[in-house]
Amino acid sequence: CRIEAARLRRNGLPWWHSEIPAYFLVSAAMALGLAAATGPLAVPFFLAQSAVAVLLFESVNYLEHYGLERREVGPGRFEPVQPQHSWDSPARITNHVMFKLQRHADHHAHAGK
Repeated sequence: CRIEAARLRRNGLPWWHSEIPAYFLVSAAMALGLAAATGPLAVPFFLAQSAVAVLLFESVNYLEHYGLERREVGPGRFEPVQPQHSWDSPARITNHVMFKLQRHADHHAHAGK
């Protein structure tokens, strides 16, 4: 949240321009919609599934960034991210099965994609 707050301050934007509250609101809306459609007993299952999804996502995120090092080119400035700075796999089957997760270096080099 500190990084997002700094980004908002740097760009002169108010807090409601942050994407973080929107993610929580969408999750809450999904939980309420699920409760309305199937009953309130479904909400604990939704929360448990969400916790498992976050755990899996963060586990993969850790594996992909483990050992990520870049040279410092100036005080607090590092060399641009290149493919050698993160895990990557060019296999086509992995591309289809893992929804392009293996193109991780490209995600850092071209974050807007």
